[in-house]
Amino acid sequence: MKITTTILALAMPVCSLFGATQREQNTNYEQRYQPPQRQVQQQPTEPLIYQYRPENTSWQLSAYGEALFWTVSENLGEWALKGRQKDGNPSGNLQFRDYSSHLGYRIGVSGDFDERYWGIDVNFTSYSAKDSSRIYEPNSGTELVGLGETGTGDAPLVFWNRTALDYKLLNFLMKRQTLLGETVLLSFYTGPTMMWVNENTLSTYQGGTRKTYSQDKWNYNAVGLRIGLESEWYLYYGFSGLANLSVGGFYGKYQYYELMQLTEDTVPGTAFNCQEKRTAYDIQLALGPAWGMKWGDCAIKAWGVYNINLIEGIFKAYEFQQSPAANDGKWIFPFNGLLGLEGFSVGASIVF
Repeated sequence: MKITTTILALAMPVCSLFGATQREQNTNYEQRYQPPQRQVQQQPTEPLIYQYRPENTSWQLSAYGEALFWTVSENLGEWALKGRQKDGNPSGNLQFRDYSSHLGYRIGVSGDFDERYWGIDVNFTSYSAKDSSRIYEPNSGTELVGLGETGTGDAPLVFWNRTALDYKLLNFLMKRQTLLGETVLLSFYTGPTMMWVNENTLSTYQGGTRKTYSQDKWNYNAVGLRIGLESEWYLYYGFSGLANLSVGGFYGKYQYYELMQLTEDTVPGTAFNCQEKRTAYDIQLALGPAWGMKWGDCAIKAWGVYNINLIEGIFKAYEFQQSPAANDGKWIFPFNGLLGLEGFSVGASIVF
């Protein structure tokens, strides 16, 4: 009995040690040969705006065109005064040029680089406008004051004004796109710009049998630098809101010429001519809705926006004094002009 007890006492520690060793071996085996768990990575969702607009993950080329329904405004656009003498001075209502609405266009091409969100944009804008106005006064005693002529001649008094304006702009731009959230796409751009503007005015005054022809014209050709920001805020079902703001600085050559000729006078007409180098700047703003869709790497978009273009320092208006002694001895007083082009435009683009 004692022998049996002794054997059991010695066997229990050995079994306990063997069991612990076996459990450790089993644990190591399970850890070594346990099949790896499959890790599932969640795929990133496509930003909402790229469901309807192209994402430049590859080289893309686009072409676009725009029809411009603009009008012209000038802060020095008055061309005549109709009224009567009051205390020895002309008094009445100023007559302003009325260009109404005319059609212009803008065309351009742009390209986006592969997966770098950089791109280029080259566009050309052309717009021309004309005004033809006439004042007729059959009664004597009425006074007309216009370009180079003041008359109270025999009735009837007639004054015609014909003006033509031509505006052209060429931009070479580098752009960089940035996505804000899932619905706002920003495009910063900058680059050289070129502008050509000219205006030609022909005025005819007739008082009784007396006629006077007056012509004045100016042009401004300049180069400069433009910087701007374009944003598109996606709304729903392909619709979005557009906003585009840019500022350009220019330096170029300005020329002005004026000629006045009396038809019944044999003396040659008097002429005034000047030219100078001058700086100017413009501000361009466009706001409006857009709609677009895409399939694969191709996309189309159409928009309608309201445009405001202000050009400061582009031209001068000259006032000729009859009595220079009463005006600090000066014959001519120049005034800087502000040219405005504004109105609606509609356009479309295709990306391929």
